[in-house]
Parts: sequence; C-alpha cells; structure tokens
Amino acid sequence: MKKNKIICTLIFSSFVLLFGLKASEVSAHQFTNYYGIQMTNDEYFTLLNLGFTDDEIYYMDVDTFNDNKNLDSELIAQTNKYYKIVTPMYGTNYVTEVSQSEALNQSQNQILGQVTTYYLNEISTISANGSKYRYKDTISWLTIPDDKNYDIIAIGFINSVYIDSLVYYKHTYADSSGAWHNSTLYYDKKSTSLGGSVVYKLPDPFYGLSAMIYFDVSKNTTDTLTSIAMCGDYAHSNANLTQYQAANHVINSGGIQLDSSVYSYYDDIPCAYATALVNW
Repeated sequence: MKKNKIICTLIFSSFVLLFGLKASEVSAHQFTNYYGIQMTNDEYFTLLNLGFTDDEIYYMDVDTFNDNKNLDSELIAQTNKYYKIVTPMYGTNYVTEVSQSEALNQSQNQILGQVTTYYLNEISTISANGSKYRYKDTISWLTIPDDKNYDIIAIGFINSVYIDSLVYYKHTYADSSGAWHNSTLYYDKKSTSLGGSVVYKLPDPFYGLSAMIYFDVSKNTTDTLTSIAMCGDYAHSNANLTQYQAANHVINSGGIQLDSSVYSYYDDIPCAYATALVNW
C-alpha cells in the first residue's frame, strides 16, 4: 500500500507540473493535450464552462472533444468537496469531509498500525448549455484504495427537470508505467426520472484515477424555475461483490440509495450539492 501511494503521489505531482506548463500555452493561440488534440482558446474555455476540469481536458479523447468543443456554455455553479474514507483496525469504515489542505497533504494524516485513510476529491457543476442545463460530476482518487471492485458514480435531482440527453460516462487512469488511458466500460447504467448513475469496475492496479458522469436536463414543468440543483454522488465498494449486486441501487435528489442487501459493501460518500439561480 505504501508503495502505491508513493507512486501515485509522484505521478500526480508530475502531472500537475506538466499540466502547469501546458496550461500556459492557452494564453497563446492553441493548447495541445496528452493525446495531441489541438484546441483553440475558445474551445478550451468552452470545455471549462461545461464543467470539465483541467485534468479532464488534458486527458480528453477526440470524441468527447468533438462532441463538446462548439457548445454554447456558461458555468453557473460549482461545488468542490474533499472526503476521507477511514478504515479502522477495528470497527466499520466511515467517511468524513476534510479540508483541501488535509486532502493534498494526506501523508501527514496516517496513523500507521491503527487506521488506513483514502482521500477523494469530488466536483459537481451546473452549466447553461443553450436551451438546456448540464449536470456533471467528477471524482478523483488522491490516494489509491486497497479495494478495487464495482463503484458507483451518480447525479440525482428533483423532478422539476428530466434527463434530455444520453448519460455520458468515462474514467481515466494511469498504469504502472505512468501512461494514462480512457475507458467508457461500465456494467450498469441508469437513466431515471430522478437521476442517472453508472457502475464501473476500478482497474487493478491503477496509480491515479478520475471518473466523470454528465448529462443535459430540460424543464419538466410549465412553472418558471428560479433555481435548479443537483447532487453529485459516489459510492466506493469496500468488499467483493458482483456487477449485478452493484446495480441494486436507485437515484434521487439525495443521490445514491443503496439496497439493504449491498449497503454494508459500500463506503457511501456524501452528496456534493450544486445549486444555481436561474430564470427558466
């Protein structure tokens, strides 16, 4: 476990330094990402306004880029949360929100021989996307969990809106050599009246990983909406289970609701709520 954390930290730190150099090119005429995709300033900032993080843009594949680069967009809400999953030597796991400082300096917060902690960053965004709004959620592992099973990423909302697009999903991960890969492989996908979710399996091993889910919503009422809200949510499996067991959940405005048959198999991350004032 220590070795994995060290490798992950080195890769993450190298990536931050590398991206810092690449991002400076945005002030010029174009930016080139990890896969050689050249983006203009306008395209780059369009992606930011759609809620894509710097990391996601740097590792973006050509299909995602082409699908989003020309959209009329404006980022209107963003929530950035850091969570710690604690595995005590005795007792049950628990999850707590922590500061950015603690999450990014996690090596100072290990109580060796007593507990193991894993850190996760979650960012939920709402963007104006033409006549629709886009809900998006991104998670990034800041330390590598020991358990690599079927995790769930989801977005929930109330029924004043409905999903008016495909439910898009992707995870990006680094292998032992430091090479990064994109994957859209999933084992269950839900699109319901109160949200969307995806079950995917964590690669084993991996040395850095982020996952995202997003979709567009339209209004589901004739009333004027003055605010809209979404819950970006994540559930990490801490025990072996099947893809069919992982599908035993529903989504609503409170996020992922796990069936009682699988509840004990998961570390249930709190919702990262994003709310925006609108006149819709």
